[in-house]
Amino acid sequence: MLEFSSDLWTNKEITDATDQQLNGTINYAIGGASGKVLSSTLEFAGYSVPDQYFVYAPDGKVSAGDGVLGLGPAQDSRIRSLRNTSAANPPIDRIFSSDNSTDNYIAVLLGRGDEISSSDAPGDASTAASSPKYPGDLSICSVLPKYASVRNQPKLDVTQVPRRLINGQHWQVLLDSDGIKGTDGQRIEISSRVDGAGKDQPATVIFDTGYTFPQVPDDVAEALYKNVPGAKLEYVAPSAGNAWSLPCDAELSASFFFGGIEYPIHPLDLNFQAEDGTCFGGFQPYTVDPAKVDGGIVGYDMILGMAFLRNAYMLVDFGSYTDVGNTPDEGASFIQLLPLTNATEATDEFRPDVFGAAV
Repeated sequence: MLEFSSDLWTNKEITDATDQQLNGTINYAIGGASGKVLSSTLEFAGYSVPDQYFVYAPDGKVSAGDGVLGLGPAQDSRIRSLRNTSAANPPIDRIFSSDNSTDNYIAVLLGRGDEISSSDAPGDASTAASSPKYPGDLSICSVLPKYASVRNQPKLDVTQVPRRLINGQHWQVLLDSDGIKGTDGQRIEISSRVDGAGKDQPATVIFDTGYTFPQVPDDVAEALYKNVPGAKLEYVAPSAGNAWSLPCDAELSASFFFGGIEYPIHPLDLNFQAEDGTCFGGFQPYTVDPAKVDGGIVGYDMILGMAFLRNAYMLVDFGSYTDVGNTPDEGASFIQLLPLTNATEATDEFRPDVFGAAV
């Protein structure tokens, strides 16, 4: 499974691995993986990476595959913090450092069915997800030809977390000012709670494929769903928190804005049907509480996961973020997003018989 943490772990035993005499723990918002740090040759997307460090977590749980390969900035690597060696760098960084002739970027496409054809792949630098539940494509140092125009999209500078949180660096950018158009067609007013943010600073947004449901401030979720007839804010579960329950036939529209470009969200991503047949808003209320984060420092306002990323083809240029030893300068790395959802076509696709495809 691929997501925007920074480390590699597996619950599958690698028989030829070398024990590095270290123990590592990789934490996520919910759960994590712990175990011995080992090393072995990694074969991935046509690349061979020798002596790659990883955590062997036999009890680790993952929704698809045998583990997680992180795509996040090296500064957030827990394994790298345990030993000062390039072999402990995240796999993507090691791939980049092995070939100085190319730009250091990846491109990510997420789908909700058999939408990704092998004919779209640009060769060995691309790998398609094997899980039918989470179809997608990761390209390294290349883009899918069908979406090549992503290179012409605005370059969104990756913002730095406060220096006291350097180990909490993510792929994060600024949303446009009041950059969400709600289901009523009106812009939603948003105030950033990020540590050190000025009065008029736009919200800081993290992109993360590891989140099925985007985490947005409570008032944003309320603005999206409160006025839907029959909508109700309900407690789901300890691990899930609150969500807005919705009538399953409620067709909604909303958009996000980055770099002046509008990114419409498919109705199937705004109104999600669970396995028990109930429906709820795919953008989940969650406001970062300073009292519950490291050092009381808030580094972001929202996390846009799968329900957003299925609507945009994303290119992440790592820039100097591959150099763990140096603190990157602002603007050293950037993200480009290509809108994928046609709002008119999405309306035609919103039918009760395809609700489940938005998982």
